[in-house]
Amino acid sequence: MGPLFNGMIAPLIPYALRGALWYQGEANTTPDRAGFYRDQLPLLINDWRARWGQGAFPFAWVQLPNFNAPDRDWPLLREGMLEALRTPNTGMAVTIDIGDPRDVHPTGKLDVGRRLALLARRDVYGEKITASGPIYQDFRIEGGSIRVRFRETGSGLGPGQTLVDRRSAARRRR
Repeated sequence: MGPLFNGMIAPLIPYALRGALWYQGEANTTPDRAGFYRDQLPLLINDWRARWGQGAFPFAWVQLPNFNAPDRDWPLLREGMLEALRTPNTGMAVTIDIGDPRDVHPTGKLDVGRRLALLARRDVYGEKITASGPIYQDFRIEGGSIRVRFRETGSGLGPGQTLVDRRSAARRRR
């Protein structure tokens, strides 16, 4: 085990928890490491669940945001995060729309927190809500077109509209 785990996570194991939130991944974006994240994140989740001995508690993470790092492979790591959603009782706060291509840390931290809170409300407290931005589901070739399907779209998406735009518009209408 690493020193960070031993110093920061291991001391928490005796305490009960309702779920975990994870915000990490930048160090794993090097081209030689990014492809492993699809396996590493589920291993981390299952390891923590085994250590706590509380079953498959909810586990959610923050998707890496939009950032221009030509020497890194952020898209491959994001794909690994998407694949990790196959692990039961997991969720991902989509942040691709609130990142800054010039800054590794999104300035919209409040939006990141709100999106994590939506996942907790759905997965921990059982609320029947749309808890994330659109998540890729699958695609189908139809003649000369490709139809891409998403889940977690709420009332739908319009051209050029983001989840943040839709929520802001809904708040203004109230």
